[in-house]
Amino acid sequence: MYYLKADQPDPDVMEAFLRCNADFYIANKVSRGNASMQLVSLFLLPSNVEPSQRYGPGIWEAVAKDDAMSVRRLINEWCRVDVQKVSGQLIQLNELKFRYIKTLYEFAHSVLAGDTQIVRRMLRLKLKINVNFRNMGDRGKTPIFYALVQGNTDLVHTLLDRGARVDLTLKGDDEIDIPLFFSALEHRPAISTSLLKAIIPVAPVRVDCLFYKGRNVLFHCIEKCVGEQLVDYILSKSSPYLVTQRIEMNKCPREMAVERQCAWMVKAIDAAVVRWVYQEEGLSRQVLVLQGYQYIPAALQNINSNNEDAADTFYRYLSLYQEQMNALHKAVDESDEETVRRIIYFRHPDDHSLDPCLADSRKPVSVMAKFFTWGR
Repeated sequence: MYYLKADQPDPDVMEAFLRCNADFYIANKVSRGNASMQLVSLFLLPSNVEPSQRYGPGIWEAVAKDDAMSVRRLINEWCRVDVQKVSGQLIQLNELKFRYIKTLYEFAHSVLAGDTQIVRRMLRLKLKINVNFRNMGDRGKTPIFYALVQGNTDLVHTLLDRGARVDLTLKGDDEIDIPLFFSALEHRPAISTSLLKAIIPVAPVRVDCLFYKGRNVLFHCIEKCVGEQLVDYILSKSSPYLVTQRIEMNKCPREMAVERQCAWMVKAIDAAVVRWVYQEEGLSRQVLVLQGYQYIPAALQNINSNNEDAADTFYRYLSLYQEQMNALHKAVDESDEETVRRIIYFRHPDDHSLDPCLADSRKPVSVMAKFFTWGR
């Protein structure tokens, strides 16, 4: 360090230091404040830039970061491999890295063999194991996907208990990212319904926030003709956004189910809509209306008229609200100030628990202000 701080250090000596893994960013114990800055400035001199780049980042850092290409390059540059630091020798660091890799691959092959006992023993020993370790040679699949394909319920739940993630993505067709749940849904032979239920994402990413090729999980369920129990379970774990999404030809999942003559799917969607409409907080039914879902009356028409819920003010004033919103949207688009003001200040004696709002959740008054500001 003292030598490298000299005014004109010999380039050959500096190169020798670099081959021995000298770290020119480290501070000197005597002048800790300025040593690293002085060394960096020395190595940034035109005559010193080339060797510092050639031997960077140093063989120790290359081994620590699993940078195999840099390790091979530095060895070919005749850098020393018998270097050591306070924490130990380079060979010891390499052994630690290899031990971790060996443990990881023992775990991976135990999963592939479906040996639940060995997997549990390795996890119980608190070895350094990443349960979301990807097989990059097979579309980035994780251990839990192989357990699902095997139909090994015990292994699936063991991995889930140890933090296996179900909101990851794999590589699908044309190298497009596909959520793990979608890939499991499309797998043939089919994975059992009970296992698919176990891997439905709930938090931090919900199943209704997952998309593949621009479609949510409900569209894929219709296309793959999955079981009724799974669809009911998915709808129970999701939000109204799942049924309000639209794809080509402006079709929603219910319309696609009708088109494919899937009556039980239509019934399941309608049952979920009824449940969302009559939730106490009322947020779900507002989402349905504000997203333009027009099949709420169809879902509610089979409710017994003697049922107290049928007299709910939401149901009685739904058609009025929809007409009001259509008129409001048209008036805003046409900059019809008088009609917008009349609709905004409309008050009905009954509270129908719905707020006038555009599809992007903005109050129409903000859009009205934008239109009229531009006109001036």
